[in-house]
Amino acid sequence: MIALFAFSRAVQDLVARRVALFPTLAPAIAILVGIPLAVALKPRCRSPDC
Repeated sequence: MIALFAFSRAVQDLVARRVALFPTLAPAIAILVGIPLAVALKPRCRSPDC
C-alpha cells in the first residue's frame, strides 16, 4: 500500500515538473519555429514595382 502511494506521488511530481517546464520553454520554441517560417514566407521581390 505504501509503495502504491509513493509511486503515485512520484508520478505526480514528474508531471508537475514537465508542466512547469513548458511555459518556460514556450518563447524559445516559438522563436525556433518562427525563424524558418518567416524566411519561407518573406516576399521574393523587394522593389516597389512588384
